[in-house]
Amino acid sequence: MANRVLLGKKIDWDATAIGILGAAVGYTLETSLFTTPTINNRSLGDINNDGNVNITDAIAANKYANDPSLNTQAEIDYIEQVLGPYMVTNSSTYSAYIVGDGLWVSKAGADVLRADDYDLLFDSTRAEAGLQFSAGSATVTVTSSTATGTYYSNWIYFNGDQSALNYTPVVFANRVTSSQYFKVPELTSAVDSYNDGSLKTAAWQFHRTYMEFLDNIRFRFVIRNFYTGSGFFGLTAGTYTFKYITLTAGGSTVTAA
Repeated sequence: MANRVLLGKKIDWDATAIGILGAAVGYTLETSLFTTPTINNRSLGDINNDGNVNITDAIAANKYANDPSLNTQAEIDYIEQVLGPYMVTNSSTYSAYIVGDGLWVSKAGADVLRADDYDLLFDSTRAEAGLQFSAGSATVTVTSSTATGTYYSNWIYFNGDQSALNYTPVVFANRVTSSQYFKVPELTSAVDSYNDGSLKTAAWQFHRTYMEFLDNIRFRFVIRNFYTGSGFFGLTAGTYTFKYITLTAGGSTVTAA
C-alpha cells in the first residue's frame, strides 16, 4: 500500500537520479556523494548491487521517481530502506537532493515519497492554502433559442478512479469565449407578462450557468434557459466552453442554484 503521509524530509528522486548519473560518469562532487560512501561494502549509489555505480543505477533511480512498477523489489527495498534513509540522516551533505522539512499528504493511490504537485493534497512547504487538485475544460450544447430548457456537460470526476472524497473541493470556473470570460455562476434577469390585458409583469433573477455537485464524487456544468410570454432569457443555441480548476481546500459547502 502506498505511503500517503510524510512528516520530515522529502527527497527529490529525479534530482537524485541525475546525481547518480553524475557519479557514474566520474564527476567529482557526485562521486563523493554516491560512490565513495559505502554501506556493507556497497557504494551508496549502487542500486542494482552489481558492484559499480553506473548508468543502470541512474536509470533505476529514475524509474523509482516516475514509475516504480518498473523497478525490481530488491531495488525498491534498497532505495527505501538504505539509500533514502542515509540521505535524510545526512541531509546537510545531500541538501541539493532534499526538498526540505514539511508535511506532505498525497492523493489515494499515490505514494507521497514520489508524488509531484498534481498528486499532493497538501504540501506545507507551499504558500497556497490549497494545492491544485485538477484542471480542465468541459462543454455544454444548447439546442434551442426558443424554448425553456436545461442543458448539461458530461460529469467530471474529482478522482480518476471515480471514488468519493471526504470533502468537496473548491472549484473555480469560467465560461469562456474567444475574447471574454464569464464567472460561473452567471446571474441573469427575466420578466413575464401576465397576458391579461394589464400592465402587470412578473420579474425574477436566476442562474443561467452554474455547477452541480454529487456526493463528493463528481460535478458538471449546467445552462438553464427560460422562454416566457415576454421573450427568451438565457444562452442561445450553440456549444459553450467552461474552464475550471479545483483546489484541495476541503470542507467547502457548494450549493447548486
